[in-house]
Amino acid sequence: MSTTVAESPVHRQRYAITARTRSRLGRGLLWLAAAGAVASAATAVGGVADAQPAVKVVETWRAYGYVIFAGLFALLALRPNDYRGVWELVILHKVALTVTALVYSRNDAIEGAGAILVWDGGLSVVLLVAYLLCRGWSSWAAPASARTSGGRG
Repeated sequence: MSTTVAESPVHRQRYAITARTRSRLGRGLLWLAAAGAVASAATAVGGVADAQPAVKVVETWRAYGYVIFAGLFALLALRPNDYRGVWELVILHKVALTVTALVYSRNDAIEGAGAILVWDGGLSVVLLVAYLLCRGWSSWAAPASARTSGGRG
């Protein structure tokens, strides 16, 4: 029985992406997301300062949201497999915003849907790729105390 070059164990080992490399790539994407959220929070300060009274609370809420998401992305980047449900919540939020923007984009009177489609849609993809690279679902396998203390926690 013959094997092709692509099927040989040496070829697979040489070109395989290790779990460590996958995790580093995923964590890098999360740090990129965190940096983007920090930058968005910084620019939102001007939006809050310039906001009309009718939208001041909404703009403030948005600015705080950027800070919260920067923190969530940083937590996941630091320990991607220690926070049950956090991955899923941030991905759900970004996908929900993207789907909502897609629905809203059918109404020309609703402003900002295109920007949400681009930014939150892109972030949804980045988060899903990071989730797969870091194996985010593995946080459900055992309690954090068992993973960090050898099951004695």
